Amino acid sequence: MRFPFACLFLSACLVCAAGERQLLDVLRSGAAHQDKSAACRELARSGTVQAIPVLVPLLEDEALSDMARFALETIQDPAVDDSLREALDKVKGRRLMGVIHSLGVRRHPGSVAALAGLLTDPDPEVAGAAVHSLGEFGGAAIPPLEAALPTVAKELRPAVMEGLLKSAESLAPSEASAVYDRLGKIHDLPPHLRSAVLGGTVRSRGAEGLPMLAAAIRGETDIPAASALAIASGMPGAMVTEMLVGELADAPAATQLLIVRALGHRGDAGAVPPLIPWTKTGGVALRVAAIQSLAQLGDSASLPQLAALTGDPEPAIAGAAIEAIASFPGAEADPVVAGLLDGAKPENLSTLIEVVQQRGMGNVTPKLLEIAATASPDVARSSLRALRVLGGPGDIPGVVRVLERPDTTAEAEATLVAICARQPDPSACSGELAASLAKTRGAPRMALLRVLGRNGDPTALAAVRMLSRNQDSGVSQAAEKILAEWPAEPGFVPIFNGRSLSGWNGKPGWWTVHDDALTSESTPEKPCAAPNYLMWRGDTPADFELLVEFKISGQANSGIQIRSAELPEWDTFGYQVDMSGDGRLIGFVYHHQYGLVAGRGERVVFTADGKKSVEPIGDAAELLKHYKPDDWNTYHIVCHGPKIMLSLNGKPMCEITDHRVAPAAARGVIALQMHPGPPMKAQFRNIRIKR
Repeated sequence: MRFPFACLFLSACLVCAAGERQLLDVLRSGAAHQDKSAACRELARSGTVQAIPVLVPLLEDEALSDMARFALETIQDPAVDDSLREALDKVKGRRLMGVIHSLGVRRHPGSVAALAGLLTDPDPEVAGAAVHSLGEFGGAAIPPLEAALPTVAKELRPAVMEGLLKSAESLAPSEASAVYDRLGKIHDLPPHLRSAVLGGTVRSRGAEGLPMLAAAIRGETDIPAASALAIASGMPGAMVTEMLVGELADAPAATQLLIVRALGHRGDAGAVPPLIPWTKTGGVALRVAAIQSLAQLGDSASLPQLAALTGDPEPAIAGAAIEAIASFPGAEADPVVAGLLDGAKPENLSTLIEVVQQRGMGNVTPKLLEIAATASPDVARSSLRALRVLGGPGDIPGVVRVLERPDTTAEAEATLVAICARQPDPSACSGELAASLAKTRGAPRMALLRVLGRNGDPTALAAVRMLSRNQDSGVSQAAEKILAEWPAEPGFVPIFNGRSLSGWNGKPGWWTVHDDALTSESTPEKPCAAPNYLMWRGDTPADFELLVEFKISGQANSGIQIRSAELPEWDTFGYQVDMSGDGRLIGFVYHHQYGLVAGRGERVVFTADGKKSVEPIGDAAELLKHYKPDDWNTYHIVCHGPKIMLSLNGKPMCEITDHRVAPAAARGVIALQMHPGPPMKAQFRNIRIKR
């Protein structure tokens, strides 16, 4: 976007904190509108009483009236209020509305009478603006608003009533209660305001107002029960809980459902004992609502009952109970979940296993191994998926036993790969795998060979070399093939299997495996509106090296998150190794909060107090020649302590040393980006990590 030179000059002056006198000279001069507007904006931050005589005449200027008002609103001097009230007789139309609004913003007591005089203005827009501004004055506005109510135009009555309601909120409870009583007697009070009046009445009267709320819940007033229960949901205190519980038994079914939900929303643990019986009686919807409310309350006293409900014959009840237990904070629910695995119905077992995984219950891996070995194929696969996240080297022999099941061999192999990939030292896994080789034959042994080949450590190498001399030609040939493809980078292990999203998690519908690569693509028919990331679930590493091959289309913009925080909606926050198909962002490192941190050919250092220094390590244009457009390229990322180093196809691109605490996270997720924008395609393969 281009700006006039004069505007740029003034903006630069303002940034340099121009004195008030210079700003006022601009307003008195024949300067362009944008310059005067910028001066008003600065005066809104720094103006004093000296600016009032210069700003007030601008209230009548069609182009500058709003900016002058904004500046006047911030000047703490009664002369501003006097000037704004005087302007009521001088300005018209939109400018008059603005002045009325400013009087409401400043809330000077002397302005109440002036605004009250406008309530009967023949222009309904002026009268309406006065009503809304008076609503900002609290109790002082109540007398004029009540006096005007019988005479204002019919279309303004709701606004006056709303102004009275808003004003009453600033009063002491006894005074507010009297206003609410008078409002409640108005015959044409709109339904939403009638509900708000009930809420104000009950809150101002406390315990004495609860019978009125109960009457509305019972349907004895013209206020819907749902509105009354919304009021109760936001009110603290055990008495409100007792009132709701007292209304529950005799209420119609639809109201019972609302009461049960309100008891959960209120967060009062005192509702737990009376809610528990409702998980066992009534219709399915009511029972599910009671279970969900117990989950919201999160009191461990309800865990035994929720555990018993996981065996309920009604699937909706059992499922709701499992979800409720899964949502409990802390570790209190972990023993309950572990106990449920024994004797759980087959149809609930996979869900329970997912709960175990979500809660990170690594202490139940022996039970997961037992399930994987004995349960139906679908349940066994669920258990193996959980073991990918929770399992460790000690669980490898158990997973190897599951390799012997023909219907789970592939899943068990993927689980072994994931367990090994999560370990700082892959040789801890390779020792267990090598010990299992002698006990396996056929497909399981071949699977173990492939896993050892992925580990790539010396222990794995020795085991595969031994099998290359095996008398079984099939085994020896497979081992020789793996040796021929042995990783050239010692210590690196793959974290993508080239076949599936196993070990990765991303926004549904956006990430697939295509041409042996993790792939995300947007099209005119399927645009990408917001960035989303494919997260590696193996670990949140601190010090590591990462090798990634990538290929992106010409219009693509993508990146690799490192040491980043995971946010909702498949988003992240932190350092990103940047890339773009046209090469502009190749070799750059970016941060969501700080923007570009290091460009191609730069060595950047941040001190602990945030000072930044930059020195060149190469020519940006020359370094870009190492990028291969529309072809596969390799990023080598090194994170060690405060240092991040990036190379492309073996050539150093940039380096960062960040001693700041907040931006330089010590560890975090690794994730691949799908960027919004024009149609684009991003692919990643051969992803390997070294601790």
